Amino acid sequence: MKKLNKDQIAARDAHSTAINDAHSDLDDAINRFNALVEEAKGTVESATETYNQALDNARTFCAEIVSLMEDYEGERSDKWHESDAASSFQDWKSEWESIDLDQDFDPEFPVDLEAPDNPQETLDMLPEEASS
Repeated sequence: MKKLNKDQIAARDAHSTAINDAHSDLDDAINRFNALVEEAKGTVESATETYNQALDNARTFCAEIVSLMEDYEGERSDKWHESDAASSFQDWKSEWESIDLDQDFDPEFPVDLEAPDNPQETLDMLPEEASS
């Protein structure tokens, strides 16, 4: 075969059109997807900020309570420090000191999707016949 016939040219053109249409649909779908992801990302960022602030507030509160406990403990007598009450107090204070509220959330978001290059023009540029 040295040359595409009329039917083959029509088939090539149909494939080219199908690729172009499908690429356009894919590009539209990706743009809609990226817009939805961006909207959801904003919601997650806002919720993350609220969550991390709540954790920070709780950490500050716990630190203040431990500080008050230390003040109380420092005001007690040596006799008290050797008592069962002091031991119980130390256990209580240790629970407040050891609470783990360091789980700030730092989400990693996916990157935007991008449509592949449209190869339709490449198909259109294929020669219809062998060069002489």
